[in-house]
Parts: sequence; C-alpha cells; structure tokens
Amino acid sequence: MSYVKESAAGAARRRRRRRSAVVLTLCVLLLLGAFGYAVAYYQRWIGSEASATPQCTTAPLSPVKDPLAPENIRVNVYNSTKRSGLAGDTARDLRDRDFDVDVVSNDPLHQDVRGPAVIRHGKAGVKQAKVLARQLKGAKLVLDARTDSSVDLVLGQKFTKLGPAPKATEPSNDAATNPGC
Repeated sequence: MSYVKESAAGAARRRRRRRSAVVLTLCVLLLLGAFGYAVAYYQRWIGSEASATPQCTTAPLSPVKDPLAPENIRVNVYNSTKRSGLAGDTARDLRDRDFDVDVVSNDPLHQDVRGPAVIRHGKAGVKQAKVLARQLKGAKLVLDARTDSSVDLVLGQKFTKLGPAPKATEPSNDAATNPGC
C-alpha cells in the first residue's frame, strides 16, 4: 500500500485556508447578528418593551400641585359700573373660593362692559381664564398682550353675583384607574 506524502508547506497552506474560512464565516455571522439586533431594536421588537410597561405601585401617590387650582390663579377684580362696592364684594367671594385676588379697583381701561363680565388674559393665562369663567355665567374671554398668567375680571352692567362654585374633582389614588395596572 502506498501513502501519499505531502510536503509540510502544503499542509500549512491548507490549515491557513481553513482558518481563514472559519474566521471569515464568524465575522459574517457576527455582522449579520449585529445588523439583525439593530433592526429589531429600532422596530421596537426588543429592548424597549420592558421600559414601556408601566410600573404599578401600591404606595399612595404624592399630591401634585395643580397649577389650575384656584389658589394658584392670580385675579385682579375691576368694576366697570357705577355700582359702588361691586368689585370689593366679588373679590371677597373669590377669596372665599380660594382664588388669589391681587388688585381690587375700578377698571383702569374705563371700558363700558354691557354684559355680565369680561375676563382679560394673556397667552400664558388662557387656562386660568377658563377656570375663572366657570365661576360666573356669560363672561367673555378677551386676549391681551400681557406675558404672565394673571387674569383680570372686569364686572359689567349685567353682573349680579358669582354662580355656584363648580364641584372640584380630586384625582383617585386607585391602582385600578391607572391603565396597565
């Protein structure tokens, strides 16, 4: 029987080719795996699901300071009528409802308000003006150039008194009201 003898150089060449093929195959598989992971991550198939699920706790929620609560709304009360004490009486009623009443006076713009009231506000006070408007019927909202969130309540000819105080709704601390819990 005869055996084929090969030279040492030929065997080394074959090992190098085999090693190169294995390394090249591993590199291609590694790149394909990295590409697949990146696609799955950006398509949100993996990675972001755990952080997107809400965490439910049984501890009571801390009270959140509501910027639209009456005590956080600064109101100036102005009288545009000839009825004496109208602005003062209304300011007292608003303070009883926890509004932060600042200035009580006659209307500095001397406008003739024929309806019940005008609520002047700037862009920052739109929501505050709407909260104040719920205190009386027929109030007209007027946007002016002020930059703060204060509002002016200008009482008009048809104003008699504030309406009934709206019922406040308090947020529930139930876990059942939190979606996903």
